[in-house]
Amino acid sequence: MSFFTFVVEATILFFHSMSGSWAFSILLLSLSVKLVLVPIQLFNFKQQRLMARIQPELDELAKTYKDDPMLLYRKMADVRKREGAKPGMSLLTSLMQLPIFLSIYRAFSSMPSLLAGKVMWLTSFANPDPFFVFPMVVALGSYVQQRLNPALESKARSDMGRVMRFMPILSFVFMLGLPSGLVLYYSLSGILNIVTDYGFRRWG
Repeated sequence: MSFFTFVVEATILFFHSMSGSWAFSILLLSLSVKLVLVPIQLFNFKQQRLMARIQPELDELAKTYKDDPMLLYRKMADVRKREGAKPGMSLLTSLMQLPIFLSIYRAFSSMPSLLAGKVMWLTSFANPDPFFVFPMVVALGSYVQQRLNPALESKARSDMGRVMRFMPILSFVFMLGLPSGLVLYYSLSGILNIVTDYGFRRWG
């Protein structure tokens, strides 16, 4: 068991000891992870806005120096350095989240105590959602995030990013066979992502 997986299991067990509800414990876990990731999400949001602001200048450079790729690269690097844009850091901060999500997946897949988790139509958080409600919530959240995020919308309209149009469908299919407790976590996490994304854009 990795350190991150141990932390996730210990955290959800702690929340369960306080609340006595696996569903509420999953909600508290979603909130806790979101609080940890908010600084990373805010950094990426600022970088997206910065890149959107300097993109016209980069496009103009691409036209001017289209026959000299090395000079074009240096000119673009100068613009990014001048404006403080760090596209590489945005990728790195996104990758930093991967161990957290993998640990959550492993924790939910290996906790036998979740067998006792029951809420509404679910008889066990360890089994898939029989009515596909939570997978549909994840898919809807993916769609809303794409529509709210101008950068994702722009990529979805590009030739290289057309596959992103199918991300909600792919998310739904991927979630079908996962433990419903894990899909509930992803559902809550997606809702929290929409709230924070909206907050960043609403209040800058």
